[in-house]
Amino acid sequence: MVASSAPANQRLNQLLDAVARLSPEEQLEFQRRLDTLHKSNGLDSMSDGVLIERARACLPAASASRLRRLIRKSEAGILTPVELVDYQALARQAEQIDVVRLQALTELSRRWGKSTAAVQKALKEGGLVNGR
Repeated sequence: MVASSAPANQRLNQLLDAVARLSPEEQLEFQRRLDTLHKSNGLDSMSDGVLIERARACLPAASASRLRRLIRKSEAGILTPVELVDYQALARQAEQIDVVRLQALTELSRRWGKSTAAVQKALKEGGLVNGR
């Protein structure tokens, strides 16, 4: 399993917060689009165990640490051209993992009849299976 990462959790929480602030009509449209994406990604055929693993996915610890260092250097304006390429690749990888995590959380939320925040909390507290 991939290691946990605080920056990844923060980004995921920001995504979930943004979804929670959508109007009811926008939430319906978001859900419609997400359902379409789920079907195209085959999420509806995945077991809860696989979805739980995907919901917990994040950058490996070494990559997350490297990304944090590169973020600090970028904010200080001292990235080398090679570091910039590395930073962009790691940031892209982290974003892709965030998408996978949000998709899995949303599917578990749908299956278990709970909010994505409740599913995320439950997974942190001990890894629910089948929403229990």
